[in-house]
Amino acid sequence: DLLETAVSYPGIQEVMFQAWGETSDSLVERSQQLHELDPERVVVKLPLTRAGIRAAAVLRVAGLRRKQPIRLCMTVCYSA
Repeated sequence: DLLETAVSYPGIQEVMFQAWGETSDSLVERSQQLHELDPERVVVKLPLTRAGIRAAAVLRVAGLRRKQPIRLCMTVCYSA
């Protein structure tokens, strides 16, 4: 599997996966699925959009409640 292959290389401690979706709800759902792959090594990337920012806020609160935060990274979006 891709995650196991990536972390098998020397020095690789984390892997970033991009969440996808057009609404904050879909981004939250995908982010939780990605996080569950390996909570210790997966960092979820969210787009720096209104939906992405809302999703990040929801995920942050949910992670604090569970005492297992989802590691997040916000990514810039470009448009042509």
